[in-house]
Amino acid sequence: LVAADRGGTSDPFVEIRVHGACGDDKKKTSVVEKTLDPDWNECLTFEIEDLPGEVVLDVYDYDRLSRNDCLGRASLNLETLGLDRAWEGWVELQKIDPDDELEEVSGSIRFKVQKRKKVPPNELVVFVEEARGLVAADRGGTSDPFAQVQIEGGAGIFKKKTRVIDQTLNPNWDEAFLFLVQDLPGFLTIDIYDYDKFGSNDFLGRARMQVENFTVGDTVQDWYQLKGKNNENTKAVTGDVKLKIMRRPATEPCELILKLIGARDLLAADRGGTSDPFAQITLSGPAGKAKKKSKTISKTLNPQWNEVFIFELYDLPGEICVAIFDYDRLGSNDFLGQAKIDVLKVQKDSVSDNWYKLEPREGKKEGAKGEVQLRLFRRKKREFETWVVMELCEAREVLAADRDGTSDPYAVIELGAAQEKSQAKQNTRNPVWNEAFSLKLDQDDPELVVNTMTVSLYDYNKIEKHSFLGKVEVDLVKIAEDEEPFEEWIELGGKSELGRVTGEVRLKIRLDRRSLGKEPGAPTTKSVSVALLEAKGLVAADRGGTSDPFVQVNITGQKMQKTKVIKKTLDPQWNETKSFVLAPSKADPDARLEGKILSCEVFDFDLIGGNDFLGQVSFPLSNLNVQEVFDQWLPLKPREGKEKKDKVTGSIHVQVVITEGEEAE
Repeated sequence: LVAADRGGTSDPFVEIRVHGACGDDKKKTSVVEKTLDPDWNECLTFEIEDLPGEVVLDVYDYDRLSRNDCLGRASLNLETLGLDRAWEGWVELQKIDPDDELEEVSGSIRFKVQKRKKVPPNELVVFVEEARGLVAADRGGTSDPFAQVQIEGGAGIFKKKTRVIDQTLNPNWDEAFLFLVQDLPGFLTIDIYDYDKFGSNDFLGRARMQVENFTVGDTVQDWYQLKGKNNENTKAVTGDVKLKIMRRPATEPCELILKLIGARDLLAADRGGTSDPFAQITLSGPAGKAKKKSKTISKTLNPQWNEVFIFELYDLPGEICVAIFDYDRLGSNDFLGQAKIDVLKVQKDSVSDNWYKLEPREGKKEGAKGEVQLRLFRRKKREFETWVVMELCEAREVLAADRDGTSDPYAVIELGAAQEKSQAKQNTRNPVWNEAFSLKLDQDDPELVVNTMTVSLYDYNKIEKHSFLGKVEVDLVKIAEDEEPFEEWIELGGKSELGRVTGEVRLKIRLDRRSLGKEPGAPTTKSVSVALLEAKGLVAADRGGTSDPFVQVNITGQKMQKTKVIKKTLDPQWNETKSFVLAPSKADPDARLEGKILSCEVFDFDLIGGNDFLGQVSFPLSNLNVQEVFDQWLPLKPREGKEKKDKVTGSIHVQVVITEGEEAE
């Protein structure tokens, strides 16, 4: 290769890209320092489609402080390579940028390419147990060793670290790390370092071995001699490291559900004799660390959180640490104590509900007091979650809360901790909502599975307290047992300060299982095109016996749109099309039509003062079929609760088309 550095050498690495119909994918090799004849011996895998493409290898000289220098490019057309066939050879390097006159290129690169069917990875579990006889890197004749575990293979380079053990030459880590590896050549490297707070960490030794030496189903436990960085014996490195290495078929992780219930008798960290406690929860295991944090409860020594946290967990050693802190707006948070739990002691499909004593952190002089209450549960990872999809249709003969003998009813829908609220309908005892709600069924707390949904009606009051009009409770277990969607009038119950509760409410309910791994995409996106063509026989709102009509068109949850104003006519022609996109959301990943109401309101435009209402039409989109054209003249109607006030005549001609997937986009 070309010498790019002053010493007459280079620090080469290779950037490999695969171009093709499946897109571009890019990976890098490691850097080989100070050489013009590097040996990498690394294997990288790329997922491709069986379509024309090209593999491109760009060689660079690594520079820490400036731009990497180009050393040359080689490529191979994948179309010439058959399935399960390999190509291997030397390819002369060419310029990466043919127009760059300053780019110098020499040498060639040897690589091997093989196309094969995709094979599932397996797991390599590395237990870093202990080391002995390490070099003393610090003045006191000891070191602060930690281990870095690195896998180089088909999927790239992955690194993980153990904790630091202070002031010892014989550290005991007992930590496990999990890697997914391909059935391809690769290397497992264990590097031991002495940790330095200031300056770079000191290298203490390396153990390096080929991944293919470990076959699936085998477990190997042994001491491995530490050597230099280039796998050479050197007097600067002493000692060995004990490893337990297990290779096994890939396993599905399970879920650890931790409910942080509360704590008691905590330390008082603030002047008022209280604290503002929050919890930091850390899962340490072979797959790495995962951290989550609770909310802060102000001014208490006995906080109640009742929060649920979910961690991905493998059937391997690990630890849950729940650390309690006092929150300080200014300055660092005060440590109040911690509890540690061995995850292997949490039984599958069995709930443990215990108080755990809070202890100080290891090696630190600090106080700790009190206990924390945790509920722990381990289960198989769920593939689906259950949502309750409810359409609040209407109610009739509800209590009259206002002086005029009507109410302004709205509904509050509750399912466990989830809550939704409908719109308030003015001046009526027979409200019509036609609103849809999606609430996730809480299945994360095994001791608190909610099987009942509550719908409570209230009278809206701008000034005074809202009056309770009644409620219904729906047993979701019965709905789950019935294959047909639930739709019924249900009598309102409960006690109201207004008197005996009266009336009924009509609900539509179904349970919807949704895949947790499903990502919203084009196939679930829907587009609604509303063509507002014309109207006839409208009310004359202006003195001249005409109107200046326009239409406001809206779909539940969408932004309202307007047509242009047609002046001085009772038979306007707009010929305008308005489009609405129903995109997937977290609560509704399939962008369902249920509960979506299309409404068209006709108004007379007034430059000064409010616009005059001329009539409306509305209907559920679920009544329409996708891809079919709805084309009708619809009679205009007055607003609900204003039948006596609104003067409405005439009809409107609309066309509606619903498309989905790529056509919607």
